[in-house]
Amino acid sequence: MSRLFVFRSLLVAFVIAVVAYAASYLVTPKYSSEVQFFVPLTISEKQAEQAGVGFGGDSEIDAHIQILRSKRFFKALSREFPEKVFYAHASRTRYGAVSLDVQTHNAELSAQMANAGVAIADSIKQLLLVENRKQSVLFLKNAVAAKDEEVKYHQYKLDSIRQTLSKPSEENALAFRYERLYGEAVNELARYTTQLRRAEIALNEPAPMAYVFNPATPEYTSVYPNRLFIAVAAFVMALVLQFFIYTLIKKE
Repeated sequence: MSRLFVFRSLLVAFVIAVVAYAASYLVTPKYSSEVQFFVPLTISEKQAEQAGVGFGGDSEIDAHIQILRSKRFFKALSREFPEKVFYAHASRTRYGAVSLDVQTHNAELSAQMANAGVAIADSIKQLLLVENRKQSVLFLKNAVAAKDEEVKYHQYKLDSIRQTLSKPSEENALAFRYERLYGEAVNELARYTTQLRRAEIALNEPAPMAYVFNPATPEYTSVYPNRLFIAVAAFVMALVLQFFIYTLIKKE
């Protein structure tokens, strides 16, 4: 293999790499912008225990990421920015925060959509919580009604026993049994009633918002296409192809 061939091969590969690098500018670039935030506590009891201080646990973080990856979120973001082509990806950071990365063909638009995505996810979460709370209220109402009937039943049985039995020993034994059942039912009714009142108060209680600590800002360096990678790949492939052809010719 002569030095002239090596020189010519390097020169051809370099020219091809330059052409490939220049051609990459014909591809519409994509810009990425990332917003990072902590998921707040959602359970009211936990908020009260911690005086509103602290962040959501693993289950709440996973649920929030699931919202960010849902079709409902993408549709809502599309309605907010109609006729915009975008790519969004949510993930969990190593420190327990959530990262939402949005890619579009415009750096400023990517930042706007990423920041808007946090608010959209919060609104979806609020709607889901309201639906869940409505189901809880309905369940507790049914539980209160059923337990109230049970209290009335035990009260009726207790009154009947006291009216029909004449022997004090028998009356005391049976009365004690139904008094115990009646007392347990009354306590459970009081517990369900308290839970129902709390659920009704919290029915339209706003959910806490995400704690954004690193808002998205425009990044004017494109993430796609990777022009340097394209140029290097074109250079290497051109060299390999030339040496392959040279080897075939020599064998013949």
